[in-house]
Amino acid sequence: MRYVSFKDYVKAVLKTAEYRKDSEMGCVVAIVPLLPGCMTQEDNFEDARESLIDAIELWITAGLKDGEDMPVVNGMKLAISAENHVYSGEPAYA
Repeated sequence: MRYVSFKDYVKAVLKTAEYRKDSEMGCVVAIVPLLPGCMTQEDNFEDARESLIDAIELWITAGLKDGEDMPVVNGMKLAISAENHVYSGEPAYA
């Protein structure tokens, strides 16, 4: 397992996103199955992706504040310090 920065973790999570065109509502729904409840909808793919980035960042931040462990994504884990702050250097834990 490899520890990564917040930015790299968000990128890895974003790669697991699924996008669906809802023909009834005329919008694009974007979800991240790895992060329960993390979803958004917009008029087009580009806007849905941008909104989803914000939703992912919020989901992770709220989870960290609540003391939740973040899921491993493609062998990557979010590196945090002992004080539960995002750690940008070497892995916080071995």
